[in-house]
Amino acid sequence: MATLVSLKDFTVGNDWEAFTERLEHYFTAIDLTEDTDAMRDKLLLGVTGVYVYVCATNIIPLYLQAGDSRREQFRRYLEKGGVLDALTKVLVALYEEPEKPNNAMDFLKQHLGTAGPETADVETLRLEVTELRQKYEALLEENKELKAKLAQFEVPKEEGQPE
Repeated sequence: MATLVSLKDFTVGNDWEAFTERLEHYFTAIDLTEDTDAMRDKLLLGVTGVYVYVCATNIIPLYLQAGDSRREQFRRYLEKGGVLDALTKVLVALYEEPEKPNNAMDFLKQHLGTAGPETADVETLRLEVTELRQKYEALLEENKELKAKLAQFEVPKEEGQPE
């Protein structure tokens, strides 16, 4: 089937906005929807003109390479910090868990150490701290009483007596 719609090549110096608007109308006329972005990209490169096509095909690989380089640097940073190993271990533990938890994110937080201790553990520790403080106060009081008793039995030192 022949297409009655045509689009002239874009050349440097033409109005880019007007060209892209015409290109959208062209895509609509030939029934090229957003679902076929790859085809739209190919058609765009096909109608941009030789100069723009050559520039784009030279620039795009450089842009993609720069993106890969940043990703590679970030990956090395994560690897150096032990993040990748830690994540891998936790994800493997989750995978091997016979009964999967209801909330995978809580599992990850708990096993990565970002989640605080369980509420029951915190309450137990608080009670223990309270008991230890009371015990400490009682021991201080007992120590004070024993020092007072000891002071009663000590012989007072006379002046001039060597120690």
